[in-house]
Amino acid sequence: MRSAIEELRRNPFRGDDLHEELTGFSSYKPGRYRILYKFDEDRNVIDVYYVGHRRDVYDQFRRFLEKLRVE
Repeated sequence: MRSAIEELRRNPFRGDDLHEELTGFSSYKPGRYRILYKFDEDRNVIDVYYVGHRRDVYDQFRRFLEKLRVE
């Protein structure tokens, strides 16, 4: 996973833009895992929000965001 993060650091546009309620986030797909992140071009900073297995990472991240909105 460290090499995937390093690759993302070198090229933050490598990920795919997400849609619907995850608009604004991108997903980089190293192997079976997904790294969900945002890239701030003005600050040249990558904020990684969630890392997980491809089978359920998007559902888990949606639940995580919903929980943050409620609290």
